[in-house]
Amino acid sequence: PVSVRPCQTNGLYVEDQDFVLDAQDFQIRHQPTGLCLTAAGGTQSGGLDVALAGLMLTYCTPGLQSQRFKHDYTRVRNADVPFSIKLDSSQHGHVLTGAFEGSVTLEEWDGKYHSAVPKGYSNPGWQSWSYFPNTRQLRNYYWVLNGEMGYPYCLSTCIPASDAVDPDSQLQQPQPLPA
Repeated sequence: PVSVRPCQTNGLYVEDQDFVLDAQDFQIRHQPTGLCLTAAGGTQSGGLDVALAGLMLTYCTPGLQSQRFKHDYTRVRNADVPFSIKLDSSQHGHVLTGAFEGSVTLEEWDGKYHSAVPKGYSNPGWQSWSYFPNTRQLRNYYWVLNGEMGYPYCLSTCIPASDAVDPDSQLQQPQPLPA
């Protein structure tokens, strides 16, 4: 699974947030596994059914459209930029969208830059990202001055907190010994 979670602090490296941007094919590669972020899901006659599409890590395939998250490669290290992908006949394609509850989705894109998700979306979050090459994190913003965004979130391979199972709820209660 691919999700977002609070970024690792103090510039420390952590495996689940270790991503590399490929300038040639616009792939987002998870460095420890060598797998690429891929839009995957149901198909229809016009291509991938974005309503059914999810994001996952799969083998990297140069030129594969479902792995081409186009962005401003020059600016992504100094500002937040959208990561767009063209999967169907929509005018502007779709944009990589993060939500504070931990999900990462593809939302229809209007072709404009939005720091936060435009009104009308069900999950509050963001549609632009910034890349930190020293820690190889893809973060939801570059400047901390954006007070409404709170603590920065990073792309992650961890299970979203909303889907996690409380390990304590899975433990069986001790049973009394038979008399």
